[in-house]
Formats: sequence, structure tokens, C-alpha cells
Amino acid sequence: MSVVLAVLRAASMSAGSDRDSCSALLRVAGEPLVVHAVRRLLVSEVVGRVVVEVDAADRAEVIVALAGFGEDRVGCVDSAQFALGEFLDDFPDADVLLVHDPAYALAGPEMVRRVVTAVRDGAEAVLPVLPCTDTVKQLDSEGVVVGMPDRSLLRVTQTPRGFSVAALRARSQEELLAQARMVAGDPQARRLSSGFDLTVAQAQFTAPV
Repeated sequence: MSVVLAVLRAASMSAGSDRDSCSALLRVAGEPLVVHAVRRLLVSEVVGRVVVEVDAADRAEVIVALAGFGEDRVGCVDSAQFALGEFLDDFPDADVLLVHDPAYALAGPEMVRRVVTAVRDGAEAVLPVLPCTDTVKQLDSEGVVVGMPDRSLLRVTQTPRGFSVAALRARSQEELLAQARMVAGDPQARRLSSGFDLTVAQAQFTAPV
């Protein structure tokens, strides 16, 4: 039986934050972002295994935060020892790899399913995207406005990104993303990368999935 494998890359704390810890451990509605992200991946019912790639200094705290999900479904790896090729060799039944950022912790299960479905329908790489609603200016090297791109041709990317494991064994993620298929993203999954973002998310949060 084929398996969808998800890797969450727990990044360092965003600049300007007042907490000296892993950004994935920042809290919304009383729970760390990494917990929200893992829950939504598993609730999608298409993800068989979630692995969190985390700095060694934060590993113990992340493990405690994820204890409720069970070691058979969720685990941690030290980012300093993480090598994608060797990692995939440990999961020979995996046919789809999702690469997720806990900053998009509130990405819903429906979007996860859309990404996985697109990979299994033949896409080698899949990006969830939203329309660009902001006015974007193009500047030259001196900071002078030289153009204004057509917003209808621009998209804002989210995660999880999806990859065919077979394609990943032959080419890099960057090469595959250059020709990625796009699927509809999740308007509720704003990137949580600052204290202001977390405050807005907290105000809008209703209940866990």
C-alpha cells in the first residue's frame, strides 16, 4: 500500500520575536504551531506519517508537544543529520512527499487533500497558491519604480508542497518546482511569521480541526 509522507521543517525563530525558541513552538489558541500543523495533516486522512525536522536544541520540546499523536504516526529528526535521499530510503512505500512549513500551521485538511490528489493524478510537483490581491511594483537597482506586474498573472504560494517520490529520486525539489502544477490554496492559512500575525490568528481562531 502506498503512503503519503509529510516532512515539517521547523525553522529558527523569526527575526524580531521576543521568544528564544523554535518558531514552530509559538502558540495560537494555547497550542504550538507545530501541533496545529500536524493535526491538520493527519485529519486530512491521506497522510500516513509525519516527521518534524528540527534543530537539536529544540528536539526535546517538540517531542513533548507532539506526544499526543503517537510515535507510530509522528516522529522527529535532527535537521543537522537530515538527508532527503537517505530519509526516503527509510520509507520504501512512500509515493508522495509533502514538505510543510509550520508557519502555515492553519492550512486546512482540504488543501492537503488537493495537493496529494494532484500528485497522484500525475503531477511531479504541486504548489498550493492564492491569487495576488496586493499591488506589486517592480523596482530597478536604484529603487525606482519601473513597472507594475499584472496581478492576474501572479500567485502567492503556501505549503504543504507536494512531490512525487519517484520524481524526487531523479531530480531536486528546485528543478521540480520550476514546472509545478498549481492547486487552490487556503485563504485561512495566512503565514504566521511575526507577533502581529499570531495576534491576528488568535483573534480569528475558532476551534481546532
